[in-house]
Amino acid sequence: MTRNSTWMLVSLVFFTVAGPAFAAPAFVPLQVGTHYEYVRADESGAVWMVPADVDATMNAKANEYFHWENRNYDNDGAVREAFWRSTEDALYQYNPAGADFLIFQRR
Repeated sequence: MTRNSTWMLVSLVFFTVAGPAFAAPAFVPLQVGTHYEYVRADESGAVWMVPADVDATMNAKANEYFHWENRNYDNDGAVREAFWRSTEDALYQYNPAGADFLIFQRR
C-alpha cells in the first residue's frame, strides 16, 4: 500500500465513524431552545394545549438527555419536568435507578 492510499483509508475510517452523515435521525428532534405545543385529550373528550420547552442538557449513562418542561399536561396549569433522550424510533425518560422509561415508540 502506498503512502497516499494509506492516508485515504485512515481518512475514510475517521469520517465513517465520526461523521454526522451516518448518525440515525432522532424520533423527536430534541434541541435546547426548542418550543413544542401539542394537543392532549382525556377519556371524557376534553381537549387542551400542552406547551413544552427544552432548555438544558445532561450527560448520564453514556447518553445525552434533554430537560423537557411541560406546562398544563393534566389541564391543571402545573409544570412537569423530566430528562428525555430520543433514538431513531423511540423516546425515553431518564431513570437514575435503572433502565430508562419508554415514553413513545414508532411502530
